[in-house]
Amino acid sequence: MPGPELQSGWLDDVAAVAISGSSPITLAVCQDLHGVQQAREWLQSAIPSLTKAHVEEVPASSLRVRLQAPPSPNGRTIWCVYDAAEGSSEELQARWQEFNLLRDQLTGTLRSHEPRSSLVFLTTVTRMPEISRHAPDLLAVAQVITVSEEPFVVDPRDTLMVDSFRQASSELEARYGLSTSELARRLLDREPTGVPEPDLSRWRSLAGALREVLE
Repeated sequence: MPGPELQSGWLDDVAAVAISGSSPITLAVCQDLHGVQQAREWLQSAIPSLTKAHVEEVPASSLRVRLQAPPSPNGRTIWCVYDAAEGSSEELQARWQEFNLLRDQLTGTLRSHEPRSSLVFLTTVTRMPEISRHAPDLLAVAQVITVSEEPFVVDPRDTLMVDSFRQASSELEARYGLSTSELARRLLDREPTGVPEPDLSRWRSLAGALREVLE
């Protein structure tokens, strides 16, 4: 079945979403901190070669300040928060609770830039349960891409995480007057869904992440 905008992919998928602007905020979920470093280096070299954009690295502690700064005069910018998954559990909680509160300001700022900017958080699989608990509202509007051959799956025992993903699905169901199961049926039968991208992609990813809960 389909399932925050969640999908399994590669670093080029992360770059494609960031460049397209289909979602202003992307979480690239890497296997570990070594994978985060690889993603950081890859995005720095790949994005400028794919489009007229540049990558601006922003430490997590400076994101609020960066929001208040004027747009870059160098054209389209992809902000990359490379240390979003680092630190103790207490540090991670404080950081992502702040990001969660900044959700509307973040999306508004990114969309107000001309040309539009986008934001990529580099995270890890092991920190995603904590991030999901502390930033459910942010995840509800973000594209989450697991940089792995295996798609991300929510642990049914993690009730807080299940609730945050269900909240995002429920918002889409209410928006389009369609249940997730009916969306899955239409996709399976190749019928029109009436759901435009990127919401269709978000919805499919959410359902995919919840597949062990929905089974």
